[in-house]
Amino acid sequence: MSTLLNIEPVAYSEQIAGNVRAIAAMRGLNQTSLARELGAAQSAINMKWRGKRQWQLEDLQSVAIVLGVSPWTLTSPLYENWVPR
Repeated sequence: MSTLLNIEPVAYSEQIAGNVRAIAAMRGLNQTSLARELGAAQSAINMKWRGKRQWQLEDLQSVAIVLGVSPWTLTSPLYENWVPR
C-alpha cells in the first residue's frame, strides 16, 4: 500500500509525551511551568517531558486540567495521518 506521506509509527508513550509538549507549547507553558502548575518536581516532569519516563494514567487527568483539554486529547493522535505500529 502506498501512502502520500511517509510517517513513521510512534510508540504510544512517545505520542502522549509529544501531545503534552505540543499542547503545553500552545498554552505558553514549558516543562518548568507545567511542573509548578502540577505541584510536581521539575526533574520528574523533565523525565516525562523528554519521554524518558512514561506519563502515568493517574497523572493524565491532572495534566489535562492544567492544559485545558480532556485526558483523551492527550492520548489521541494530534495529526490526521497517524499510522499504528
